[in-house]
Amino acid sequence: MTQNGSDGFYNGFGPKERKGALAAIRAAIADGFVPSPTSCSVCGVCPDYTLGFHGEDYRRPLAAYAICRGCHVRVHARFRNPDRWREHISCLDPSGWFQSLSVDPRSLTRPFDETYPGGSLRSLAHED
Repeated sequence: MTQNGSDGFYNGFGPKERKGALAAIRAAIADGFVPSPTSCSVCGVCPDYTLGFHGEDYRRPLAAYAICRGCHVRVHARFRNPDRWREHISCLDPSGWFQSLSVDPRSLTRPFDETYPGGSLRSLAHED
């Protein structure tokens, strides 16, 4: 069992779905379909290392966000320490996709559409 008790689940998606989505975004970048990211979509930093990706809805793997290590750790740690998460994002872009993330630990295993009815997570707006 994982540290947070979710057995690798996130927004109701299991490890297999999450790994598949990561493979899809990496392939899209390798094929030139998606440009390689240059800055973190949360803090805006342009690190001297390769950025990772964070997805919320694994049914849409190309909607993953470029994210630095520090912010990625904070995104996932928000369930254990929501106050620290809120403090971190309080000085960042108020319209950022990360502002409306749930801090409810039940959202780890609850289906995405139950946590974000109708895809109401602001992150979905960046594709429209």
